[in-house]
Amino acid sequence: MHCVSHYTRVKTQFKSSENLVRALKAMGFKKVEQHASPKGLYGYQGDLRSDKAHIIVRREYVGNASNDLGFIQREDGTYEAIISAYDRQTGKDERWMTRLRREYGRSTVMEYAKREGYDVVESKQTQSEEIRIVLRRGA
Repeated sequence: MHCVSHYTRVKTQFKSSENLVRALKAMGFKKVEQHASPKGLYGYQGDLRSDKAHIIVRREYVGNASNDLGFIQREDGTYEAIISAYDRQTGKDERWMTRLRREYGRSTVMEYAKREGYDVVESKQTQSEEIRIVLRRGA
């Protein structure tokens, strides 16, 4: 019997592809693909699925027996996460999305600081897993 894990779509507020890619890399994904037009996602057996995404972490970087992880840009400019049911059960759940949102926020602040001429005085994660960043206007 062939068991196919279907994909679930999760709405996000992510708008910057660059910050999303940086956030995924900060979470430990070694290779993240970014495409101008959506590309197909593959299941754990290497089967091409009908789901497509602009930003993709291929299954070999997600985990053993995983499916590709994708993010497709919607008409409103936000990215929607495309996560298989299997991967949601094995760690790509709401806690994982919370961590991704934190890393995305960190990347957004760092991009702003660089663009606006701020120096990062301090950047750390607290015991409650909050990210604390202190900026100072550059000289």
